Amino acid sequence: MNVFLPLQALQNKHLRKCVFLLSCLAVFAVFGLNAAAENDLLLEPVPAFEKSPAFKALLNIDPGAGGYEIKRIEYLLERITRTTSTFIRNGENYPGRTAMLLMRWKYARYQQEIKTAEHFVERIANGSRKTGEDYKVRFKDGSVHKVTTVLFNELMQLEQALADARAASQESLKSIPADAGTQI
Repeated sequence: MNVFLPLQALQNKHLRKCVFLLSCLAVFAVFGLNAAAENDLLLEPVPAFEKSPAFKALLNIDPGAGGYEIKRIEYLLERITRTTSTFIRNGENYPGRTAMLLMRWKYARYQQEIKTAEHFVERIANGSRKTGEDYKVRFKDGSVHKVTTVLFNELMQLEQALADARAASQESLKSIPADAGTQI
């Protein structure tokens, strides 16, 4: 079966547009699926938020309050510590706890540059300032990804979990009768 179109068919303007659009869809199907998969990368499967001290601390702080961003950074460091994935820095492999200690040291050194958890990911967890090499993480399946991609996904997951927990808390408060505190 010949998959090439005859030259006369490509001279038709409408057919050329269709071929172009189908080509774009094919490219999106190939590369778009990979992009969607990149958005699902987490250090481990979805965390048990109720077991995370950093998550619990975040639930008790107003997002606009001082210290909120520090707690978000602490959450990322907690996730790094607990992972069984391997971190790669300048070609060397490190367990999560060692990677966390390195990032904590780097954060302490450059703390004046860091205002948000996103800054932390971009400026501390991104890579080596000496060599310019990106920090990477190797998952159990052998795949290797940039640490920044994974940590931004972790932050998205965290924000969704916080929003869900706050919404559930608000719903439970609505179910309490208004006069419940006055009854004896």
